Amino acid sequence: MSRNEAFPSFEVVPAVDVQDGAVVQLVGGERGTGKRYGDPVEAASRWIDAGARTLHLVDLDGAFDGERANADAIEEVGETVDDDVGLQLGGGIRTAADARGLLDAGIDRVILGTAAVEEPEIVAEIAETHPGSVVVSLDAKDGEVVVSGWTEGTGLDPAEAAARYAD
Repeated sequence: MSRNEAFPSFEVVPAVDVQDGAVVQLVGGERGTGKRYGDPVEAASRWIDAGARTLHLVDLDGAFDGERANADAIEEVGETVDDDVGLQLGGGIRTAADARGLLDAGIDRVILGTAAVEEPEIVAEIAETHPGSVVVSLDAKDGEVVVSGWTEGTGLDPAEAAARYAD
């Protein structure tokens, strides 16, 4: 089987990481190392103009602190893009109520990392009410799953943790 047969199509999904209301790129995922790139709406518009059909939005303050500090900036992105552009959001989504609220407000997929590891039942709960709308993100560093913006080790093996969500 050729590579093209195994992967007949794919989609490039650009990320728009938001910290303190601005687009940033962290160095090695380390807080405080971000280079600022401006307004999230402008960044999203540039990606869409370049052909992106889905955007991967991350509230970095939410990832680190567990509170969605960039909700206004991310909501503005959602209000600006056309309905045919998919939006997936991660960072600071720690409860099923948070996830349902975002999905009901128009986010197409929520990305659960810390919540999926610390309370795996949340994944099933959201998937039941919003099928196909949950992405489990398991971040690993030095051979273990890390949470809370890549700052806390869990002692979990990444492959074993991923197996929890195989169904």
